[in-house]
Amino acid sequence: MKKFNQSIKVEVEVDAIAEQLLSTINPEFKHREQVVESIIGNAIREKSMITQIYNSLNGFSNEINFKVGDIVKCSRGLYDQDKKGNICRVIDVNIYNHYDKLRVEYYNSKGELNEQWVSHSYCEITADEFKAPETVKVLDNEL
Repeated sequence: MKKFNQSIKVEVEVDAIAEQLLSTINPEFKHREQVVESIIGNAIREKSMITQIYNSLNGFSNEINFKVGDIVKCSRGLYDQDKKGNICRVIDVNIYNHYDKLRVEYYNSKGELNEQWVSHSYCEITADEFKAPETVKVLDNEL
């Protein structure tokens, strides 16, 4: 089928999500309403959590195209970044993080290895090699 590459936003009342979650728990379970209230009560503090519950209940998933070990170029989001972006190695992926779903390691401008969570939206897989930058040793001239 043709890909439309567009998305829509759907507004759903939290009570409807809570009722749908409640319906998935065995009616004979004595504390099922307390369980749902705890889950939903905590999830509404962070919008992405309630969205993930809704998506899970309805069979939707937010897959991202990165895996541990991928070499990526991050165009923004790193603390120590040059204008061209940094070459990084993905060391962890957490699809449940709200924004920053990739933990990457990269070399800063001093050649030190750093780690940081970044948004996958600003990264792309690259064929560049991940390596420490070459440093130039400056010798003091003796007169």
